[in-house]
Amino acid sequence: LDLGIYFLLRELGIRKISAIAFTFLVHASIAFQYLTLEIRGDFLAAAMNVWGILFALKHLRTNFWGPLILSAVFFFGAIFTKFTTIGGLVTITLFFLIKEKKLSAVYLTGLTAMITAALLVGINELSHGKALASFQACALGGFNLAYALKTPLWFITVIIQDPFFLALLCLAIYLVVMTITNEKPRPKGRGILSLRGAPATK
Repeated sequence: LDLGIYFLLRELGIRKISAIAFTFLVHASIAFQYLTLEIRGDFLAAAMNVWGILFALKHLRTNFWGPLILSAVFFFGAIFTKFTTIGGLVTITLFFLIKEKKLSAVYLTGLTAMITAALLVGINELSHGKALASFQACALGGFNLAYALKTPLWFITVIIQDPFFLALLCLAIYLVVMTITNEKPRPKGRGILSLRGAPATK
């Protein structure tokens, strides 16, 4: 996950030293340490999402299809690790549409869906229908809307109690917005958190 975050920051144009600092500073926050204990089973899916986003951005920059295929593979890995982990795929698809890369958006979602469907069919056939029966049995429990709403609210309450993590999150959002709008970020002040001179060309 950390490697994925580092290379993703580099892909966004952040200097090496700033990318390394940002990656490790996240671990210093209380919120990150607390969430690590609470959702440790989701870290593999999160890492898959980060690498999927990374290769999608590489495709956007280079216009080569190889990174897009790798992106679909990683997004498939995220979905197969946890079926509800589709946030990265949805975000990148919308980003492609904003950048008027409609063909890339269609290929990415289509390829991810094809790989996922093919593997699910294969597993179901190899298990003689037991895999599908297991999924159906799990689905009989129903959808708990209260639980679905409680998780993001709980996450927000954890963040607002950790100013350090909140500062890092705001900085990350700022850099992403500047990247999307093609504007050059100009963080003010000095020190590591200011990411002085962070944007750079490769």
